[in-house]
Amino acid sequence: MTNSSAPTTGNRRTAVVLLVLTVLLLLPPVLFWYHSAQEALAHKSGSDWRGNHRTKQGLEYAALVIAGVPALGALTGWACGSAKGRPGTWTVGGAFVGTLVLWGVLIVAVFVSLSRAQFFV
Repeated sequence: MTNSSAPTTGNRRTAVVLLVLTVLLLLPPVLFWYHSAQEALAHKSGSDWRGNHRTKQGLEYAALVIAGVPALGALTGWACGSAKGRPGTWTVGGAFVGTLVLWGVLIVAVFVSLSRAQFFV
């Protein structure tokens, strides 16, 4: 009975560390999206409604990916954690894994974009 709170403290510490890492890893994509949205708003065309609409759709898609992938990871972690009896730690772990997947998707997207770019043509 003297050491009954030790596993709970370890789980809480793990959850806090994973949460801080998740927030730090999500900060650059969110700030990039915010900057892109501000630039699109500042340079909106008065006559090119199709271009404005495509820009808006791109920003909406980016926001969906940036928010959705970590949220899907958190939901998956919560479902697995509920079965194991530790939903909090598993939820944060799932969000962390989802954030890592998001970074993987972003890196692949950058490489695909650069491979399709035609320099000096």
